[in-house]
Amino acid sequence: MNVEEEDEFEEITTEEIVYALKKMKNNKSPGCDELAVEMLKQGGQEIKMYLKNIFNHAWNEGAIPDEWNSALICPIFKKGNKRKLLRAVKSIYKDCKSAVKCGKEEYKWFGIETGVRQGGVLSRLLFALYMDCILKNVNRVEDRVVTLAYADDVALASQNLEELQESLNRWNNALNEYGLRLNIEKCEVMTVSREESESVLRVGNDVLGEIEEFKYLGVNFNGMELMEREINTILRPILTYGAKTWKLTTKTESRIGAAEMRVLRIIYGVTRRDRMRNEVIRAELGVESVLEFLDIYRRMSDVYQRTSDV
Repeated sequence: MNVEEEDEFEEITTEEIVYALKKMKNNKSPGCDELAVEMLKQGGQEIKMYLKNIFNHAWNEGAIPDEWNSALICPIFKKGNKRKLLRAVKSIYKDCKSAVKCGKEEYKWFGIETGVRQGGVLSRLLFALYMDCILKNVNRVEDRVVTLAYADDVALASQNLEELQESLNRWNNALNEYGLRLNIEKCEVMTVSREESESVLRVGNDVLGEIEEFKYLGVNFNGMELMEREINTILRPILTYGAKTWKLTTKTESRIGAAEMRVLRIIYGVTRRDRMRNEVIRAELGVESVLEFLDIYRRMSDVYQRTSDV
C-alpha cells in the first residue's frame, strides 16, 4: 500500500470557505480570540485566503493549532478519508479546557476531561452517535417494550411490568458500561390503568417514585384520566390532517375508523378478543367518533370558504 497516495487529499477551496462563512449565523458570541463571525464575513479576500491556508494545513497535518483547544471549530469534511476526519475530531478534545466569564472579572481556564464540548457544533452529533451505540446494545435482546429516545430523554412503555424491569436493568447496565449513569432523582414511573394499581420498579436498591402525570417532549401524559386531551391534541390531528382536500370514500372512512379504534382499544386496555363493541369503548372514554368530528370539520370549512368568496 502506498501511504503517500492514501494521504493525498483534495485541497479546501476558497469557494468552500465562502460557503461555510455564509452558513454561519450572525449575532453569536465570539471565542476567546474575540473574532466575531461578522468580522470574518466582511474581511475580504485576504481573510478568506488566510482561513483557507489555516484549514488546509490543519487538514493535511491531521491536527489543529494549540489555540483552538480553547475555541470552537467546525472541520470541513472531505470525502474519501474518514481517518483524517477522526483524527481532527480527536484533536478537538485533546487538552480541552473552558472558562467561566462573569462580567468584566478575570477568568481562569480549567481542564475538561468528560462529556462533549459545551455549545460545540459537533457536540449534539457526537452525543447522538454515542447514545445510538448504547441503544443498539440495549436492543440486542428482543422484547415488547417500546423505547422512545431523544438525546438524553428516554421513555420506556410496556404492558408487562416484569419486561419493563428487565429493560430498565439493561439500560442501567449499558449506561454504566459506557461511562454514564441514570439520574435516579429524575427517573419516575407512571401507570396508565382504569383501576388503581402500583408499579414498583427498581434501579439497584433504589425504588423509582410514582407520579400521576409527566411531560415528555412538550406533551403531557396523565395516568389517572382517560387521556381525552391526548386524543384531541394528538390522535385526531394526525387522522384528519389535510382533510379539506380529501375525496372521502367509504374505503377511506373505514380505514380512518379502524385506525382510531386501534388506538382507543390500547388506551382502554382491551383487544378485539374481548369482543367489546366500539360504541361501548367510545362511551366509556367519552369520545365521539372521529368520522363525526371529520364531518363537522368539513362542514365548517365549506361555510368558511363560501363566506370568504362573498
